[in-house]
Amino acid sequence: MGWEKRRGKLMVQESCYFEWQNLIAEAARRGLAGEEELQWYSYNILDEQLKKEWLESVERRKTMPRTKGSKRAPKPAEQRKKIAEAIAAKWADPEYRERVCAGLSKFHGVPVGVERKAKRKPRAITQSSKQTPKKKKETDTDFSPRNEPNKQIEKFKLRRSNRPLYKDPSA
Repeated sequence: MGWEKRRGKLMVQESCYFEWQNLIAEAARRGLAGEEELQWYSYNILDEQLKKEWLESVERRKTMPRTKGSKRAPKPAEQRKKIAEAIAAKWADPEYRERVCAGLSKFHGVPVGVERKAKRKPRAITQSSKQTPKKKKETDTDFSPRNEPNKQIEKFKLRRSNRPLYKDPSA
């Protein structure tokens, strides 16, 4: 059949191509007369050398003492005083203050002149884990002893005391 012939030709082509690749690689490895012979794993060897050099440089950087503080030159007290005075003068200007406040309120989406609510303190973890019990509807016709209020409270207290105050989120 035609597909068998075509498949056979393709296999011969692939095997020839593979042999040529090996011949070319071998010739490149040997090099011309007078050139040094390359090793098959020269890329891997160079890669390992570069990794070793990089690790050594990292170790050197770790052992070098670091400079503390910022990299900028320190400002003298006079210059800091001048900067503080300039900032205070800017904020004393009502136009500047209005511009900045308007920009901030526009950015945060709060209209100008509206008083902001004070941030609430986060509730303790133990408070957030407690759940309020669901209230059951009591019918007037149900007079069973299990629905007496005192027993319900006692059951609730027992249930609450058995439950741990803190539930470990990783468990």
